[in-house]
Amino acid sequence: MQSETDQAITFLPSTSYLEAVDSMVVGVTMINVVPGEEKSVYNELIKIGEIRDVFHVFGEYDFVAVMEVEGLSTLNKLVDRIREINGVTATKTIVGAEL
Repeated sequence: MQSETDQAITFLPSTSYLEAVDSMVVGVTMINVVPGEEKSVYNELIKIGEIRDVFHVFGEYDFVAVMEVEGLSTLNKLVDRIREINGVTATKTIVGAEL
């Protein structure tokens, strides 16, 4: 006989991991750009509707972008979009979590 946990797992729909955990997520992406390209990259970042805030910062990164999107798969696509901007050389993204 299966336990309740086994039965719950048995009846989960067959979806990918990202689809199964999709919900509103906050992502923070640190962005490096080619020196001298800061203004053009900034102008492209602020055109992206899912980016809530963009901060020009000093230190290891040039920008910090705060995003709020519907799910991890959408966040992944958004970060890919940021990486495609001319002048972006690297990104590092962290995902917010509830306490």
